[in-house]
Amino acid sequence: MFIPIFSNFGIDTKQYDLEIFDRWGSSIFRSTDIYKGWDGTNKNSDEPIKEGLYIYKIKYKALDGIFYNTMGHLTLLK
Repeated sequence: MFIPIFSNFGIDTKQYDLEIFDRWGSSIFRSTDIYKGWDGTNKNSDEPIKEGLYIYKIKYKALDGIFYNTMGHLTLLK
């Protein structure tokens, strides 16, 4: 399960968006719920996807009012 962890300073849970992409740029997961993570399945089915490298984008607003956009990669292993 991939769930981003934030510092104790906190974020505005109403201003949160997590999206996971495959290597071709297709969105395979999206959530606006800070407590819902990606379990390695495609958003259109419950079947696991292939091992490999995936890109994540997180957009959120910190409690101090500043908006952040962050990107990174993760490796899915089975």
